[in-house]
Amino acid sequence: MTDFAVDFLGIDVGKFFGANLISGENGGIISSHIKLYDIPPPEKIKLVIVEKVHSSPLMGVVGAFSFGKSAGQVEGYLDAKGYRWVYVTPQKWQELTAGYIGESPKERARAFAEKTWGLEKFILPRCTVPHQGLVDSAVIGYYGRLKWQELLLNPMARGRPKKKLRPMKF
Repeated sequence: MTDFAVDFLGIDVGKFFGANLISGENGGIISSHIKLYDIPPPEKIKLVIVEKVHSSPLMGVVGAFSFGKSAGQVEGYLDAKGYRWVYVTPQKWQELTAGYIGESPKERARAFAEKTWGLEKFILPRCTVPHQGLVDSAVIGYYGRLKWQELLLNPMARGRPKKKLRPMKF
């Protein structure tokens, strides 16, 4: 890595969590299946791109709560450590995969990843198929690399807006 912020981190907080560190210089994968506590410090990361996801009514109460809790933990970690991060909707990052063959967005993302990086980077030890969260997070990070200036200028995409604290009334 270089001495200045050039890298992008894509995070998929969905059912199959995944995080990939993408090079800002050539778009290659620097680190796949990275844990939050292993990511480089904020001064090395230009932007963290987090998929904006929502729970489904089909999840049930416990599933929806667990899903929201894990997404909140990722957001809290990024805020506490001082990373610059943005949300991006699945519809936006999946625009990259529009020209690829596949019946579902997940299949098109896998086809994009296979052509761009090869699928062996997304296969975990003792597994035979690519991890879908890793594939999605790589495409999310790559999307962020291509659109980072636009993402930072859009105030709606900045994650949690900074609110002024008001004194409590008793």
